[in-house]
Amino acid sequence: MNLGVSKMSLENRTENVDHSVVEHIRTAIEAEQRTIDECTARMRRYRAALNALTGTQPASLPLNTDAPVVSRRVHQGSTAHMLRKQVTQLLLEQQKPLSRAEILSGLEAKGIKLDVKDPGKRISKVMWDAKEFQHLPTGYWFAEHSDEEVPE
Repeated sequence: MNLGVSKMSLENRTENVDHSVVEHIRTAIEAEQRTIDECTARMRRYRAALNALTGTQPASLPLNTDAPVVSRRVHQGSTAHMLRKQVTQLLLEQQKPLSRAEILSGLEAKGIKLDVKDPGKRISKVMWDAKEFQHLPTGYWFAEHSDEEVPE
């Protein structure tokens, strides 16, 4: 199929291109891709937070992302459910992974007291069992793909 463009005219076109314009366009594309990646990561965190708070993902949200889907029964009045909700709020407020000591002090700052023998141990148990969170070297964070950047 002949489109009326010869190999010669394509070669001439690349010779007459202002390379600074090409570099500017490439830089703009890379910047836009970083913005898209950041928005996608933020959306995944919001989905994980919503899932932690409600236990399900509403059908009205688009399902075209790799956001974690947790299918488990949620006991709305349980200590574990309350703890997951509060930790989700703490993580969203702090925008960084939190250790169990930081979670405990954050709960205490909100006036929430865990009525158990060892509150730190209870936090570890609940967070370890919760599929919507992952444990990182720096603390607990929303369960996401390991290739994404996690706030420090």
